[in-house]
Amino acid sequence: MIGTNLAIWESYESYHSKDDTFTWESVEMNNELFDILEQRDAPTKDCKGKEAWRHLLAFPNGSEKYLNDIGIARWSRVHCPGRRYNMMTTNIAESMNSIPKEHRDLPIASFLEHVRALLQRWFWEHREEGIKVTSTLTKWAELIIQKKQEGALTMKVNPIDCYQFHVKDLDKEEVVNLQTKECICKEFQDEQLPCSHVIAAARDRNINVYSLCANYYTNECLLAAYAEAVYLVGNQSDWKTSEDYVHMTVLPPKVVKRVGRPKKKRIPSVGEAPKLHKCGRCKQIGHNRLTCTNPISYTDKSSIQD
Repeated sequence: MIGTNLAIWESYESYHSKDDTFTWESVEMNNELFDILEQRDAPTKDCKGKEAWRHLLAFPNGSEKYLNDIGIARWSRVHCPGRRYNMMTTNIAESMNSIPKEHRDLPIASFLEHVRALLQRWFWEHREEGIKVTSTLTKWAELIIQKKQEGALTMKVNPIDCYQFHVKDLDKEEVVNLQTKECICKEFQDEQLPCSHVIAAARDRNINVYSLCANYYTNECLLAAYAEAVYLVGNQSDWKTSEDYVHMTVLPPKVVKRVGRPKKKRIPSVGEAPKLHKCGRCKQIGHNRLTCTNPISYTDKSSIQD
């Protein structure tokens, strides 16, 4: 349910509150969703999703109809028909779009050269980082596996047959199938990385955990992705053209240029809430400590001691 706060924002706008300000509703919505959806298993496990759903239905603001109209596949990875791993938003694409925004005013040839130089540097840096890695998985995936291995230490494994295992952890019980690479929690299927239950079952059968990880997370795959070098375009006089090449003059598109500077800020999605700033001095919303003018009350230490 990553990004769920963006998907159901509009359903919270009509929520009756003691303060009908946009800021207060934003804070209340974010706090409520954080409490409901912060659980690690919520994005994948269906029972966790149903529990979060019951919490959302407690609000008399039409959130049920809004979420049903959107479609559960758009805000719950466990019901998504495709494989989205741990992503439910377009933040990666938006981050990439924001990187060259300072160079968008350049001529197209200069802009493309900037992007090419950027990719050249990225490919080189990632190749150098990958060469230094000695583990089977990438650094990012290795840290995730280590945390899950720590969680698997307290789990008890009861074999069902050669491939299926009953894994118990405090108040949770899961069934793992190492042959089909499935776990009832569905985290293994969605992320293609062993969950704590799978790691516990693999440890019981002396199976290498890395053999259960998808090839995409290996350092070898990372090096293969950045193996190719990005070269300079070179001088136009040195370009090699094919025999069927026909020179043509490309003219700018026939459009009327708008008044003012071109927009560079990202257009927010429908229902997306603005980012809230919390003051570190008075803990209020809407400003920071540099512009804070609220008086700070100091409690008398002597009165506290008394």
